[in-house]
Amino acid sequence: REQGLRVTAETTSHHVTFTDEDCRSYDTHFKMMPPLRSVDDRAALVDALADGTISAISSDHAPHTETAKERTFAHAPFGVIGLETAFAAAHDALVVNGPLSLGRLIELMSTEPARILGRNPVTLSTGSAADVVVLDPGASWVVDPGQMRSRGRNCPWNGRELTGRVVLTLLGGRETFSLNAGA
Repeated sequence: REQGLRVTAETTSHHVTFTDEDCRSYDTHFKMMPPLRSVDDRAALVDALADGTISAISSDHAPHTETAKERTFAHAPFGVIGLETAFAAAHDALVVNGPLSLGRLIELMSTEPARILGRNPVTLSTGSAADVVVLDPGASWVVDPGQMRSRGRNCPWNGRELTGRVVLTLLGGRETFSLNAGA
């Protein structure tokens, strides 16, 4: 970038939350690619998000069947679900317990990826695409993969309490997710 090259980097909520220490039990819910690294590596990711070296946070949603993840650590597939936990996990690790502001986290998860992809930023102005995510940054909840909409259950946050939650998403003005759906 310093040489004017158009390059970007991203990380995930799970890579700024967990470390290789979480793999000591050989729980396949922590087997992902790239693999989890040291506490120092996690800290470097957080610093790179804070200083703009890393441009985006993605969900890296990689669902697998329970059968696939019940194999030994060496034979289980790489990947974890992350779509429904991405914001909360990043918010918890980077805002509640880290150096970022909520505004910076929102940039890393929305406007920066849009910019990288060459898309116009979404606004709440008249005529806008109405792609909206409604957040409750104060919501505290315990992750239960059985209550998620993903068919995958390979979730490293199972049973953990997170702070912050997506409560509604609209895509083109159409509701695509509501926390209260069916409640």
